Amino acid sequence: MEGFVHACIEHPLEEGKGVAGKALQSNHPLFYSDVKTYDISEYPLVHHARKFNLNAAVAIRLRSTYTNNDDYILELFLLIKYQYEGEFRTATFIRQPLRYHEENL
Repeated sequence: MEGFVHACIEHPLEEGKGVAGKALQSNHPLFYSDVKTYDISEYPLVHHARKFNLNAAVAIRLRSTYTNNDDYILELFLLIKYQYEGEFRTATFIRQPLRYHEENL
């Protein structure tokens, strides 16, 4: 996993690219069930995600209440796939709070 972190450090965040870039662009929390399905033009780090077997990702844009100008992206990766009904419920469990916060941003 350390290799993926180093790859992220070497590649700046691009608005509209990958889950984090799309969250930055849209100002809405995003959930993507399998980042490995992205094309390299959509997510420049996709080959690293495949190498480290990353699956689902959640990205949330945060804005500083102190400066009101600084944006941050919190991106979380899940090492599991959501293919079965029980797992879909888990994915829904993740999406529910995101929808709530999206409505209140």
